[in-house]
Amino acid sequence: MEPSWLQELMAHPFLLLILLCMSLLLFQVIRLYQRRRWTIRAMHLFPAPPAHWFYGHKESYPVKEFEVYPELMEKYPCAVPLWVGPFTMFFNIHDPDYVKILLKRQDPKSAVSHKILESWVGRGLVTLDGSKWKKHRQIVKPGFNISILKIFITMMSKSVRMMLNKWEEHIAQNSRLELFQHVSLMTLDSIMKCAFSHQGSIQLDSTLDSYLKAVFNLSKISNQRMNNFLHHNDLVFKFSSQGQIFSKFNQELHQFTEKVIQDRKESLKDKLKQDTTQKRRQDFLDILLSAKSENTKDFSEADLQAEVKTFMFAGHDTTTTAISWIFYCLAKYPEHQQRC
Repeated sequence: MEPSWLQELMAHPFLLLILLCMSLLLFQVIRLYQRRRWTIRAMHLFPAPPAHWFYGHKESYPVKEFEVYPELMEKYPCAVPLWVGPFTMFFNIHDPDYVKILLKRQDPKSAVSHKILESWVGRGLVTLDGSKWKKHRQIVKPGFNISILKIFITMMSKSVRMMLNKWEEHIAQNSRLELFQHVSLMTLDSIMKCAFSHQGSIQLDSTLDSYLKAVFNLSKISNQRMNNFLHHNDLVFKFSSQGQIFSKFNQELHQFTEKVIQDRKESLKDKLKQDTTQKRRQDFLDILLSAKSENTKDFSEADLQAEVKTFMFAGHDTTTTAISWIFYCLAKYPEHQQRC
């Protein structure tokens, strides 16, 4: 009796492995193809520029996307779907009413963007969802009581005044001024004083240049990774040149936040410093450390690190971008500046 094809295949494990890999690959391709068809059907009411079947809109808008967006917004005033590669589509919304509708929905967060953000800020409030998000939100809620926020106004005003004083000195010597870096230092100064009770001024500490550089480059590389569908794969990105640079800056960011946490832990061990801590209000970091000591199971060291990174980044980098954009708009439309 001749052996069956199955018996022959079992006798050659290497061929069996190849067949298994090909089957898994075929299954993944079919799944992605079905997802693409579903996305196209879901977005069929929204017109979009012609896209390459493999590169998507990457070939049409390769690098300077901000120069292209005004043209897109004029041609597609409400929203426009743009493809990044063959299987990923980003739905760009321009109309405030569309944004309002979207923000009211409880849809899952974007898997791609949150995976990329999570790779350097960890699983904090920005990237969490479900029951763990609710637990973390309850933990940090006392740090944002209205009475505490009123105290922050005075601290922020001092940081802003220091920035303005630096501007006056700079303008006396030079007519041109790059605002973004100054605003970045001011917002970091504010968040460190308000959330982490930092003594002294970040704006006068030149040793923090490496941290600011790390945040800037991590944001830049993350944005570039978002627009490169090949880099959506963690393994491909890890071994790419950008992935190596990302890892270096990510390590610097981790070291900075780790130092902030360890310094506070050491101060709590010191009896004299502990008395000083108890006399002042509990800040954001105190609340996190207290939550970790009370419930190590639901709030681990990794959770602590993630929330510190999240609030340093969310309270600093995004605010810097928003304030810089406001300055730009006020300069471009001086009539609104006069009204302010």
